[in-house]
Amino acid sequence: EHLPPLIREFVDTAPDDFKAATALACLPVCGFLGSRLRARYIDGELQAPSFIVNVIAPAASGKGSLLRIPDICLERVRKMDDLGREEEAEYQRQTKLKKNEKKQLEEPQPIVRDIPAKVSVAQLLKRMVQAQGLHLISISPEADTLTNSNKSGAWAQKSDIYRIAMDNDGGRYGQDYKSDVSFSATCQMRYNLLTLGTPGAFARAYPDVEDGLVTRCIMVELPSQFGKPMPVRKELTSRQMQVIQKKVNALMALCQDEAGNVMPEHHLSLNWLCGGMSQWIGEQRMQ
Repeated sequence: EHLPPLIREFVDTAPDDFKAATALACLPVCGFLGSRLRARYIDGELQAPSFIVNVIAPAASGKGSLLRIPDICLERVRKMDDLGREEEAEYQRQTKLKKNEKKQLEEPQPIVRDIPAKVSVAQLLKRMVQAQGLHLISISPEADTLTNSNKSGAWAQKSDIYRIAMDNDGGRYGQDYKSDVSFSATCQMRYNLLTLGTPGAFARAYPDVEDGLVTRCIMVELPSQFGKPMPVRKELTSRQMQVIQKKVNALMALCQDEAGNVMPEHHLSLNWLCGGMSQWIGEQRMQ
């Protein structure tokens, strides 16, 4: 009953073993939707709502049920993204038809924010520039997707991006290539991730505990479901769906207006929470 609306609705309908993971899995989605929110942490640094959350559980444990959180909350964003991708596809078609004409079409710059985890560094950087300071998000149902698409040098770059994106208000990252076929730019990285996977898959995705990435992640392990009855998830009621949609719309309104223009940052005070956070950190230090 102490959880904020939207998170509370999902947690209320989750089985007991899944409640903690459900609350934490909401964080990247809520932070993404409220991308223009800012608050000062107890160290005085201004923070953006950036989260990497990794849900760890054995195969066939039911962790995939957490995907209903982004499926419901990001429905409106994904429809907007589809329009942007259609605009890009139409530009490509028209460019091919008019490739011999002197006057070429101007390339569109749509804001596409929900991107696959399997994305090149150049495309990720391009989407980040086009987002005009808003967060991007990737939902990866399998942690192996990260390692399969980010091998060797590409993984080194992605690891840098993930770390930089978690720094305070998002650190600056860029690349500068002479080639015209790549994408060169420098911008602030604001990028949230929600990843599900088995313990082995996450061991492959985070092989080095000293590279700084693992300390920027929230790792949540689901209790073993071995030998237990299949977990039953309640359906969201119409009232709960109304609460969720109301909160999603309110968060999105802080990010973009009806015309799609990016809104200014909205600062919140966390003074009421700083004392509790300091006490908790002290307890963890003693432990």
